[in-house]
Amino acid sequence: MQISVDGTTKDSYEAIRKGARFDRMVENCKLINEYCASLGVEKTRMWSLIQRDNIAELKEFPKFAKELARFPPTEKSFFNPLPFKK
Repeated sequence: MQISVDGTTKDSYEAIRKGARFDRMVENCKLINEYCASLGVEKTRMWSLIQRDNIAELKEFPKFAKELARFPPTEKSFFNPLPFKK
């Protein structure tokens, strides 16, 4: 199971995901983890696309993923192969 999360704060998440609610996403991640655990699924992963609205949070994503995903992130998990222009 893979969960797409584009911000580690309410402001950035809701700026990127128009109409979405950060608190609801956090709660849903917890529910998905509980459900997967009940089925014996050992991993859930968090996927994030780094962009202008969340680049300042880059260092926070591993900690955030560790809290909300059931698969410990690695440094490789947060690699952006494309050049980024501010």
